[in-house]
Amino acid sequence: MRCSRKGAMRYFFAAIFLLIGFFTYAKGQKLSQKKLKYLEKETTFSKVIIEDLEKGKKQKLDYSIAGLHKKKCQIALSRLSQYERYSEFLDIVKKSRYNEKNKFIYLHLSHTFMPFDMSLHFKLDRVSKPGLYHFSFDSGFLTGLKGTIDISEYKKRCLFHTKASWSGPHTNISSTLFSFFTKAVGTIAMKRLLKISEIY
Repeated sequence: MRCSRKGAMRYFFAAIFLLIGFFTYAKGQKLSQKKLKYLEKETTFSKVIIEDLEKGKKQKLDYSIAGLHKKKCQIALSRLSQYERYSEFLDIVKKSRYNEKNKFIYLHLSHTFMPFDMSLHFKLDRVSKPGLYHFSFDSGFLTGLKGTIDISEYKKRCLFHTKASWSGPHTNISSTLFSFFTKAVGTIAMKRLLKISEIY
């Protein structure tokens, strides 16, 4: 059971960061000039804090990742907003659908190194222009995870910053390992999505 939960945690977060890891900086929580200068050179920046609570019975996660696209948001978002085409863009996504009416995304994930296939179904507006967006997971693993997604222009480039937080029962994964994996997956996914969206 522990192995299954560990696999679920890894790929649940992989899916989250594949989807939202590429979005801008949150209003009212602007990145410092130092971090912006860093992004101009390195394109991505991430910070993960995971803590044990109540003597190890619970865990808490605070996550922030930013990315600076090479081009304007009009070009970057023309592809990144096409959720229904994620199965074409990303190897791990085998099926992808988006219901324009109720704003629900469906993704089916599968890969040889995954312990089992996984389906994700959650609500998110189509992110087709700069602005602030909210998302949450209302059921399933990591119920209660909430975050903000925002998009803005910075020096004629599209700036992305996602913030997410969660607290709940302990995952049976050490906070150190959890933090390392989350940061690594987020950074890799961010760079991949920035790369594939450089052209229309």
